[in-house]
Parts: sequence; structure tokens; C-alpha cells
Amino acid sequence: MNVNKIRVGQTYHFTNLGTRFFGSKKTLTTTPTSDIQSSSDMVNTIAAHDDDLKTVTGTILAADCTIKYKCVCSHNLPQFTPEIASVKCTHCGMRLKTNKINPVIKTLITLKTTSQNLIKLSVPPNIVTEMFPNHDLKQSDETEDLLINTDKITFATLDFDVISIIQDDSPVSTSSQPLQSTSSANPASPLNQPHIT
Repeated sequence: MNVNKIRVGQTYHFTNLGTRFFGSKKTLTTTPTSDIQSSSDMVNTIAAHDDDLKTVTGTILAADCTIKYKCVCSHNLPQFTPEIASVKCTHCGMRLKTNKINPVIKTLITLKTTSQNLIKLSVPPNIVTEMFPNHDLKQSDETEDLLINTDKITFATLDFDVISIIQDDSPVSTSSQPLQSTSSANPASPLNQPHIT
């Protein structure tokens, strides 16, 4: 099962998904038996409300990254150093090659906005990976350093969660203002991007 084959603006049929708690939030997650198939466009879908989305521009003052590794059984693996070739899951007993395991990154940042306000935001792993495509992001200290050394950046946010990075060619807001959309069913809307944990 490969979540990386999912593309924005496309429709997929997911089977054999599971749930887990991420902090106090119940989230949908893939499992070792999950299957993703391309599907025809859905009809009668509910339009996303772009009114709830805001843009925020600023510099990252502080970052806290927690990096964990999950077994194929979805349980946390014991801590290991990068030079170790394999690690054994204490839950299911399976041994995994460490260079094949992708990290699960939980990132919290403090952003100083252009209006000098401090905002705490949660940044999902796909956004961190998008910000630093040339880094493996397997060490929390290195990832935190990359984040706090980032120049001014603009995020689309929903509540206190980063939804996407606003590209340089997009209109930049200097405060937390609602995003403007020309259509309530805009397929490029950040809410229509896949979010799998």
C-alpha cells in the first residue's frame, strides 16, 4: 500500500482503514492491509467552507519535533540509532530494516507573524516533507534546526493546524485573514488535499 500515489484533485476508494488516537483526536489511518484504488469522480459531494481557512505569514521562532517510527502492525518501534541495520517490534515481534521505515513526524511551531503576534501551530508530516524535500528528516534536532532557519513563510491554516504552504505566486496576507475563493467547490482548495496519518 503506497500513500505516495495519492494526487490532489483525484478521487480514490480506500478499503481496510483503521482509527487511532493522535493526542486526544481520533484519526483515520492506513493499515498493512489497506488498499487504495483510483476511482471516478464522486457526485453530490459537500463543498468545503473556505471561510474557515486563514493565511498567516511570518517567521518560525521555535519548533518542537517528535519523531517516531511505526511497525507495520501500527505500534511504535523502540528507539534506535541510524547506524543500526534492523529493529524488532516489541509488540508483534517482527524485524524491520531501519532504512525502509519512514518516520512519523509530529511538529509544533511558534510563528511570529508580520503583525508581531505569536501563534502556535501544528504542522503535519506531509507539510514538513514538502518544506524540506532534500532532507531525510529522520533526526528531530536537525528538523527543528531546518524549521527555525526558514525565511518568512505563508501557511494556510484551519484553527491551529497548517493545511498547506501558500506558494510565492499566491496572494500573501500579512495577517490572519480568511482565504478568498472563487468557487466553493474549488478542487485546488487546501481542504481537498488528502490527509492520511
